[in-house]
Amino acid sequence: SPVHKPEIGMYLILCGAHANLLISSFFVTGASPNPVIVGTAHKVLNINFNFFTWTRGAFVPGIVSLIAVSSYIYWTINAEYDGERVVEEAGAQLERMGPLSLKETQLIFVLCSSLILWMTGSWTDIPETFVAFLALVTLLLLGTLGWDEVCKNYKGIFRFI
Repeated sequence: SPVHKPEIGMYLILCGAHANLLISSFFVTGASPNPVIVGTAHKVLNINFNFFTWTRGAFVPGIVSLIAVSSYIYWTINAEYDGERVVEEAGAQLERMGPLSLKETQLIFVLCSSLILWMTGSWTDIPETFVAFLALVTLLLLGTLGWDEVCKNYKGIFRFI
């Protein structure tokens, strides 16, 4: 059936991976080099970027890049599919997953709150690193994350825990 063609999966995976990279450039907090660029622009050129200035400047080139990359991938893979069947299949899979769990709802709340705090950082003078730390602590206190999940990939760093 056209919904399960391997080309569609390859197209979605490649588009998702590239979209992740491109969309992280939309936001000053989206990728680690972005704040470095902001700091360098301030030091060298005396230019100040806030969250909204960065996003406004990155939006048009980012959208153009997303369209160009996804079109190029579609063209090279030739991933033809029946859009209605794909939507039906996705709806059926979402229905099988059921409603959001409490932990998923907590995570969404903390991520949205963090994004708001990052966006308003130039007005509130709350540093981005403090927001990230606050989000981590909140997730730990709510039980959304456990220390074992936090430390899983950082055994060398967190030996004292």
